[in-house]
Amino acid sequence: MDGFLHVGNDTTMITLSRAQPVRDTAFRFTPELLAIVTVTGSAADTYQLQEIGNGNYSITQLPLNPNETYQLRITTSDGTQYISDSVIPYRTPPIDTVGWNSDSLGLNIYLNTHDPTNIVQYYRWDYTETWQREAYYTSPLQYINGTLVGRQPSQQISTCWETQNSTNLLLNTSTKLSQDVIYQEPIRFIPLGSEQVNVLYSIIVRQYGLSADAYAYWESLQGSTETTGSIFDPIPSTVTGNIHCVTHSNEIVLGYIGDSIVRQKRIFINRASISNWPQSYPVCVDSINPRPESAILPIQPFSFP
Repeated sequence: MDGFLHVGNDTTMITLSRAQPVRDTAFRFTPELLAIVTVTGSAADTYQLQEIGNGNYSITQLPLNPNETYQLRITTSDGTQYISDSVIPYRTPPIDTVGWNSDSLGLNIYLNTHDPTNIVQYYRWDYTETWQREAYYTSPLQYINGTLVGRQPSQQISTCWETQNSTNLLLNTSTKLSQDVIYQEPIRFIPLGSEQVNVLYSIIVRQYGLSADAYAYWESLQGSTETTGSIFDPIPSTVTGNIHCVTHSNEIVLGYIGDSIVRQKRIFINRASISNWPQSYPVCVDSINPRPESAILPIQPFSFP
């Protein structure tokens, strides 16, 4: 199980899947379908998540009461029941800043945050990054009904955007400090000349406040996944969390349910604002395709970007 109970207006997403033996080197994602997933409070308030496909279950809002405790309950299509330990909503402090600097190796993105109450102390982060891509060759014309016609600005196909989520675990704690302060925490490194920063790059960083038990779970999982690549790869050792099987008490369940207000901050980075960042393009192979005899291509000046 993978997911987090987002307190407030953020969408909560829970992913259910079946684990595979470590000896099985061909990684296969096996989603758990047709399950009933609910969040139940100690005051008997209940919220049901909706199945949206591929083992994902979501709910748009969870108006959780910080004075209650909550449990995640799962009933699979074969009637097997799972339940989490009771968790308390955490009041995650806001992210102070997300900043960046560059050096001869690349771009370093970092985060600053603090909790003036000195309560949270344990943190986890993830991110979503989006970048603009420009084709090396533009396509100013299109072939319609035997004729080449010019593309309108709304029809251009040389610009696109790519988005990807983080797959590594980002954790830190301030328990060894006199104050709950996280300073210039490394979030993302982009090698010099990467296509991601060719034009315009954006990153949304999300911050989660954790309990000591939750931090211990994620830290253990982090140590295991460092040998395999990411949190979606097979785990080389058993890392159990706070989810238990009620129907079969000896069944091992992987996953940890956390509960907090999620804070996020987004920044944009333009290549022009980074000194000495080389512009790169994917390798292109030139080819000549026979054009229709009825098409007349006028000779026009053409310049490379």
